[in-house]
Amino acid sequence: MAIVALAALLLPRLFVARDTRSHASVILGIVKSAALLVALGFALFVYLDDRQLSAALVVSGERVIWLIYWWIFQSSLILVLVWAPLLALVWIGMAKRVER
Repeated sequence: MAIVALAALLLPRLFVARDTRSHASVILGIVKSAALLVALGFALFVYLDDRQLSAALVVSGERVIWLIYWWIFQSSLILVLVWAPLLALVWIGMAKRVER
């Protein structure tokens, strides 16, 4: 979870220029960061659940692999509770910087 929290603090800074004067570019950077954080959470859960994923594939076969990935994706959305408040704080800070 620390990886995702750190990414929530650093990713928006990669997408939004420091000297921006546009709220639209800040919002776009936050949306891009949120999409990457969802993908990072999914990848993290796939990596951590590798043994369960392998066992499920052996038992169920290849035809239900999308259901297994869908379940992992839904499970990874719990990380939103970690990164969403941090991303909101970064968004507020960037919006204040635009107004200065």
